[in-house]
This record gives sequence, C-alpha cells and structure tokens, in this order.
Amino acid sequence: MLHQFTLSLQKRYKNMIKIGVSIDDSPVKEYLDLLSGENPFLISGFSHSVNSKINNQSDIQKNSSFISLLENSDAILFLEGKLMEYDKINYALKKFKHVFLTRINTIPRQKLLEFQKLASEANVVLKAANPILFNPAYISCKQELVRPRFIEIKRKEVPAFRTKEDIAKDLAMDLEFVFMITNSTPKKVFTSGSVSTAEIPVFINSRVELENGASANISYDFLQSEQKHTAIIHLYEQSFFINFRSFETHRNRLNEGEIPSEQIISKPVALITDAFSPGGQNPFQLEMIEFYESISGIKDPSITFDNSLMALDTAKSVLNNIHVPKSNTVS
Repeated sequence: MLHQFTLSLQKRYKNMIKIGVSIDDSPVKEYLDLLSGENPFLISGFSHSVNSKINNQSDIQKNSSFISLLENSDAILFLEGKLMEYDKINYALKKFKHVFLTRINTIPRQKLLEFQKLASEANVVLKAANPILFNPAYISCKQELVRPRFIEIKRKEVPAFRTKEDIAKDLAMDLEFVFMITNSTPKKVFTSGSVSTAEIPVFINSRVELENGASANISYDFLQSEQKHTAIIHLYEQSFFINFRSFETHRNRLNEGEIPSEQIISKPVALITDAFSPGGQNPFQLEMIEFYESISGIKDPSITFDNSLMALDTAKSVLNNIHVPKSNTVS
C-alpha cells in the first residue's frame, strides 16, 4: 500500500509543471519561503548569479548553473533586481521555456519587444509581475467593479532613496490596475509634479482619460511620515475603498446617506512590501498560481504582456513630463 502511494506521488510530481527560479540581487529568502509551501506546481530549483552561499532555509534545491536549472524546468521565474542578465531570458525563451519576470522597468524597451517576439514564436507564456492585481483586498470586490467611471489612487511614502526606475515600476503597476478594471486604454494623460535636485520625483499628480470615457487620478507624495497605498473606485451608485497595504476593502453606497460603509474584509498584517503577506494569502503566490494555470491552459492570464508594456510606456511618459503641467495624447 505504501509502495503504491509512493508510486502515485512520484507520478504526480513527474507530471507537475516544474518552475525554476533564477535570482539576481532580489530578497532571496522571502521569495523562496513563499515558494516552498503547497503549490499546484513544483519548484525544481534555483540558481543565483551573485552569491553562491545563500542562507536558504527552504526545501528548494540550488542548481549548479543556470543551464542545469533550464534542463530541469518547464518555466523560469526571474527574480531579478538591478543586475538583470538579458541573455538568460533570451536563452530560456529560445529553449521554449515559459518566463515570469518580476521586474521589467529596468529592461530596455527594445529587449522587452525582443522577448515578446521570441515568446510568440516559441508559443510560450511571457508574464510581467503585478502583485496589485492579486491583492486580496482587490480580489474581494473584483467581481463588483463593473464599468467604473472614476478611480483615485494614492501612494504616500517616507523620504528614502528611491530611483526613478523604482517609481516607474510602482506607477506602471497602478496604471495597469486602472487599465484592467476599466477594460480600456489611455487616450490622454495630464501630468504635473515636482522633482528633487537629483531629478527624482517628489510629488506626482497624473490624470488619465481613457478611451471608454472613464478617468483616473493617480497622486504620489514621497515626503510623508508613513506609507500608504489606497484606491477608491467610483461606480454608478456605490464606491469601493481599497487599502492595498492592510488588505481592507470598504463599500460605500451612495444612496444610503450617513449609513456607515460596509467593510468587506479586514486582514491587517505587517507587510514587507505589497508582494508579501505573512500568515495569509499573498499576492505573489496567487500570481504564481495564475502563471501555472496559463501554462497549463486552464485559463488565460488576467493581464497580457502587451498590457504591461502599455502601462510601463505610460508611466515613463508621466515621469518625463512632471516638471510643468502638460498633456500628452497616448498614441
């Protein structure tokens, strides 16, 4: 009986999609810990291009080389930071491996288009990460966000060393969120703000008009004493307030006067970033499951690589126009 169970388990793991992890200078332990739990896919191992002596307390095996990792995997998750090795992504796609990129804002646009072309030719999934779209607070009300007319998104951050690329990543994710829930594309973008002497944005205010008539206002303030990331989605007779950091969602019905808002979920947790949630559902894990489902053909990805590129292009356009109020039409 034990022998049959062992054979069944071996068969199950043999047929599971194997995802390898390529790590650059990202926070290794946090990601590996998240990936070492129960998943519908198998983490086949990881390779690290910077430090070979990783304090790895998970059950995930370290591979001797990236080539070895490729040979044992159906897909590669690139946990890349500032030392992105484009050749590895290129090579993985040419070897017909599905690819998940956690950071695309530091990759030249020409390279991203090259990766997209290779993925299309190889008929494999190419995905860019956006944990906002898998935040439990958003998921709790996702089905009710039908034809929103106006979206307000606010980020407040403590003064810290942040590069223009870091801000572009956050802005692109917020824009992608807007494009997804409105099911539309940008028509015009109005931008204002200010930058520091080092040309790093301090305040950003961007109004986005969409092709379907909806609009959004995104404002960032990097001189605060606390961190906040919230959204208000206005519908016809109600609005939803989403706190991405505390995982809380409130519904406000516009025809109920002074009646207190209804709290849909409340899961206050100490977040490391928007991608981690100790002790509960975490957006990164949910996004990895959708990646697996896309590879398996269970369902199409909720966001395409084209959408991610459009959001990144719009974000970079905003950042390039914050010195004085401007309006630019998105072609």
